[in-house]
Amino acid sequence: MNGGRIHHSDSSNFVKMKTTAQPTLIELLTCFRLGEITAEIECRPSSSELLTTIKESIKDIRNQYSLEEINKLAVITSARDAYKKTGNDPSRYRPSAEALLRRIVKGSDLYMINNTVDTLNLVSIQSGYSIGGYDRDKLDGVIEIGIGSKDEGDICYENHFSRTDRTVAIFTGFVI
Repeated sequence: MNGGRIHHSDSSNFVKMKTTAQPTLIELLTCFRLGEITAEIECRPSSSELLTTIKESIKDIRNQYSLEEINKLAVITSARDAYKKTGNDPSRYRPSAEALLRRIVKGSDLYMINNTVDTLNLVSIQSGYSIGGYDRDKLDGVIEIGIGSKDEGDICYENHFSRTDRTVAIFTGFVI
């Protein structure tokens, strides 16, 4: 990144990895789509320009939505339906985009972490899509997105735990 902007780089130096989705997930979620963007970035404190953009977006969201309206957004409704189809209670384990939007509408600010996390959160609150960012250097082999089972235990990535004592979407192939 340069001044908060992503620059184009030659992707030939990235290790090619295969990302797949379990057939069961695709059968349950007929609208499931997976996108992947690979970029070289430098994690650092967010620029004042990025922080200003986030604050403006937060202000717009507070002026535009009530708490009740968030659940009526098509993208949030779709995510909640996906949670239900995979055995999750979306009121207990909310899609991350919904949780961020609810936090904003309730009057709380977002935590500012670094340029990478803050940019992902900005895209998430502006689009309504739950977005994840992963360090490619910490991934190995085939990355499979699917429905977790109770016998898979806990998955830890960068100190963020995903409990699999309930059914959750998980990634396999991490090197921890």
